[in-house]
Amino acid sequence: MHEVFSTHFQIPDTEEMKAAFYYFIEITDLIFMLSVIEHGDITPGMLEEAKRAGTAYLGTYIEG
Repeated sequence: MHEVFSTHFQIPDTEEMKAAFYYFIEITDLIFMLSVIEHGDITPGMLEEAKRAGTAYLGTYIEG
């Protein structure tokens, strides 16, 4: 994921940044898992929650 974002943003190639992208994936995956557990599918509302959480988290590392 770090490599994908690096094509759009200037992101340092550090262990801290690689960890941040790992945590981003875990945060959004948790929301998707909860949606599947609660609703049997990833709902549009939970997709928006995952986007909100992921954007907020990565926003502390990346300046757009």
